[in-house]
Amino acid sequence: MLPEHTIHHPLPKQADNISQTPLYAISPTALEVRELRYDSTNTPIWGHRIALYAPEASDITLLDHSSWQIFDALKTIPVSSDDLSELCGASSSTIHQTLEDLRQRAVLYEVGTTTTIPFNPELMSHGELYLETTESCNFKCGGCATGIDRYEAGQAQTMTPELLKFTLTKTLESAARNGMKRFRIKWAGGEALLPISARLIEQGQTIISGLQQQYPSVEITQVILTNGTQFNDATVEKLDKWNVPV
Repeated sequence: MLPEHTIHHPLPKQADNISQTPLYAISPTALEVRELRYDSTNTPIWGHRIALYAPEASDITLLDHSSWQIFDALKTIPVSSDDLSELCGASSSTIHQTLEDLRQRAVLYEVGTTTTIPFNPELMSHGELYLETTESCNFKCGGCATGIDRYEAGQAQTMTPELLKFTLTKTLESAARNGMKRFRIKWAGGEALLPISARLIEQGQTIISGLQQQYPSVEITQVILTNGTQFNDATVEKLDKWNVPV
């Protein structure tokens, strides 16, 4: 039997005063996903809400206007579906459909019940390793944790070949041991294709080739995050040879 994750939702202390109509509340772990941009002084500015993330189900839910209204009405205190009709002005069918969708995605729950979230083997069948090969970069993008400042100050650090080999070997060994079927290596920086980092990525191909032979049950793929300024014919030829997209 596949393992399950069970969450208990106790009744509030004032349960004696609650009607028999089911009450719904938002999971305390549900997170709003918002747009983020930076102004000219690198001050973060949060924008419109995009989606909801439910950690228990590892799921992201996109909401329309009516669904956001229902979500907002549930954020402060448990509310019944009848109350939601008055608060949101939405039709009964829309409210019940939204409540059921959010409940299935572990965004909300019915007060006084228990939610059981089935184990999803697909979530454990693939993994990803984010490798920051270097802090060096030739750009100064707002909001970036590395950028050109550390590079110009001589403070940017770069991964050593020894650490790269150790990290790749131990990570893929763990992925195979835990039954993962697909594993993606994401090369990043700083700027991953600056010469000092590009040499690391090239060295990594020999390591990855050996690990693919050692762990044939794991499909290893790669991708590079780059600003594109280091592209030339030789670089494109290498990426094509390694089958590494950008």
